[in-house]
Amino acid sequence: MDNERRKLFIGGTVGAAAACMTLAPGQSRAAAALSSDQVSYQPLGAVAVERTVRDKLREQVSVKDFGAVGDGVADDRAAIQAAIDQLQSLGGGRLFLPAGTYNVGAAIDLSAIDHLWIDGCGQDNTTIRTTSATASIFFCGADRKYRKFSNFTLGSTVAKTDGAHFDLLAERRSIFQDLKLSGWFNAFRLRGFEECEISRCKIVNPSGAGTALLLGAPGAGGQGANLHVIGCFLRGNDDISQNAPTGLWGVQAFDVDALYMIDSDIGGFVQGDMRIAPNTRAANFYLTSCFFDATRSNHCVLIEGDGVKRQFSFSNCWFASAGKLAQGNVEACGVAIRNVGAYAGLEFNGCRFFNNSGSGARLEYPGSIAFKTCVFESNGGGAPRHGFSYIPAVAAPGPLLSACSFVANGPKGLSLSELARQVRVLDVDLDNGADVPAGTLAKASGYDGSSDVVASATTIRISPWHEFVDISGGSNIAGIHATYSGHLVTLKFDAAPTVIDASQNLVLAGHFVAAAGATLTLRCDGATWWEVARSRN
Repeated sequence: MDNERRKLFIGGTVGAAAACMTLAPGQSRAAAALSSDQVSYQPLGAVAVERTVRDKLREQVSVKDFGAVGDGVADDRAAIQAAIDQLQSLGGGRLFLPAGTYNVGAAIDLSAIDHLWIDGCGQDNTTIRTTSATASIFFCGADRKYRKFSNFTLGSTVAKTDGAHFDLLAERRSIFQDLKLSGWFNAFRLRGFEECEISRCKIVNPSGAGTALLLGAPGAGGQGANLHVIGCFLRGNDDISQNAPTGLWGVQAFDVDALYMIDSDIGGFVQGDMRIAPNTRAANFYLTSCFFDATRSNHCVLIEGDGVKRQFSFSNCWFASAGKLAQGNVEACGVAIRNVGAYAGLEFNGCRFFNNSGSGARLEYPGSIAFKTCVFESNGGGAPRHGFSYIPAVAAPGPLLSACSFVANGPKGLSLSELARQVRVLDVDLDNGADVPAGTLAKASGYDGSSDVVASATTIRISPWHEFVDISGGSNIAGIHATYSGHLVTLKFDAAPTVIDASQNLVLAGHFVAAAGATLTLRCDGATWWEVARSRN
């Protein structure tokens, strides 16, 4: 044995491995130098390879290896930066944040490193706090990729007036998971991105008037594509209160493509929950099962910007309580689409517009925009606030509303302005009627719960959704408010007015002198009513 080295196991088996110290011939245990490169690490398993404990420990770097204290008092920024710089020299790796509170007085710079994983011990156990009112916590000024951030909280000891908890120039294929961000001005500022994911993150309790998720920047094009936001919770106030918002916006998206938001809850902001405002183009936004709730000054979702907004799909989303926070705006809508830029292929499928101060949805721009199987409930309360409003700036074709339901909206379920044209409202259920000027509809079908009794007058108005109308009173009728081309309606008279031929927009087979129980059937061509049949019953 004199010419052989001997191995002394230290501590026995640990988990699935055993560690041992290598001793020189004749060397006692007490005399041995416990250098990690002299201690072997042997994983269990027939094909496992023995190596030193030093190699095993270097698989992961801890911020405490570089002097971080984590006591919530010391400034640990230099230690954290040193640990990241060490990983950068090795080509990347995992940086571990043991339980503790790590204060940082300046931004931690991630500009030089790819393949980085910063991992903590859980949101309530590991916290990094900025002590600067203006500095970001993590900053990257370069195009970087393959990074992951998980299991810790980012916070602040001061009220923020600038900066972001994450301020990243061009992030590619990175993941942000199981994080909590509080005390922020901007929480995430992703100036550019490609194939990134933000999942199960909680962004609450801002201390400054910023944005929780800021995507791209105003005035520039092509800033990012393919961002997945999954199962996140964004609030413009603390976790519970809905009456004291601080954060201005939940999400602001500029010239970015392919935004996917799934099962996320966004609410309690001053200006709004989401703003989409491209300068050049924003395309392929797919939002599924998201909840937009409770704003003060503006709409839940606002779509505007000089660029083209193309291929947006909101599926099974809620838009609720716009303008309902304290000192709220009575004109705030669930969704507002402004007459700026251009639109193509926007759809709302199976969405619910509920309890908004203004209209459930307010559309100013004409184009290929569709609302299908949506519910508009308890929105508005006074003109011009309704369940749905289409108010174009110029005479122009409007949206499609298909298989939608309107319940308890005020003053009416649906409102079209005088400049609306070619609006299709198919298979709808209206509980209290609509304000529809002549010539605005291309098609209408469904049910209107408002009264089908109309008093006779020089000009009468009938609902586009009624096919049988009872005319009360004896005043002569010279015209009927036009509805849409193809609308067939039968008028039944309770008294004996005269319906006057060739007067205003009536073309009859001569004057029709009614009697109680008489009927007159007419069809509209979008402007004029033509007689189909008459009967004196």
